[in-house]
Amino acid sequence: MPADRVDVLFVVDSSGSMKSCFNNLVQHLYKFLVPLERAHFASIRLGLLAYKSIKRYGDIGHQHTVLAGSDASFMRMLYADSQPMGLVEKETPFFTRNTERFLECLRAIQPSGNENSLLALDTAADFPFEPASTTRRAVIWFSDERFHRGVTGNAPLEKALDICRKYVKRKIMLYAFAPHSPTLEEHFGRLPRVCINNIVKAPEGSSVSTWDMLDFSSVMESIGQSISVSALSPTMARENYIPASYGQNNEATWNEHWYY
Repeated sequence: MPADRVDVLFVVDSSGSMKSCFNNLVQHLYKFLVPLERAHFASIRLGLLAYKSIKRYGDIGHQHTVLAGSDASFMRMLYADSQPMGLVEKETPFFTRNTERFLECLRAIQPSGNENSLLALDTAADFPFEPASTTRRAVIWFSDERFHRGVTGNAPLEKALDICRKYVKRKIMLYAFAPHSPTLEEHFGRLPRVCINNIVKAPEGSSVSTWDMLDFSSVMESIGQSISVSALSPTMARENYIPASYGQNNEATWNEHWYY
């Protein structure tokens, strides 16, 4: 039987109000890793997708930062037809087995601007996870804005069902931490392998941040334990899903308004 592996992608809103979330992730990451290390997995890989959206000159620019940076070339690599799978023993722009590399990337993020969570969650589902037959795949999403809101106001939801299907087809566990949203519950709440946690936003002007009100240490440990005991499901060798629901694989858009 193939050795169990774990790929965990942290998808983090990097808008201006999220600084304390990144600080807490850095401070409490070890709490998340301990249950995984105790389970003696053959491989534990961490990935990061920090996302922000900014209005400039009437247009909206979306920036996605991965472990290797935020240059559009990494999106080209992500959506290349030849994107290799099975790179557990090698460092990639998207996943690492080096905890210090992951922490350095977290520390380097400078939160600013606004957010577009739908776009980020869709991109996250396209990451080059190891095969689902041997690997627990998990996305952990943090945002202090409601699922359907952000830089576009009430973001169009016509693609949300497609994104949900992709998470199911790719057998990705989703742990969501965001303010209560009926829209989020409607689209993701009934899916298998989804855990939605409604956070309470700090009052406007409060000296305490939203993320400092959360018992981050316990949260991280709980997620690590949940992933470590989750079961693998049989899956086909080839995954049948449609990538890039919002067209973010279109190179012609990268230097216009998707990534900068």
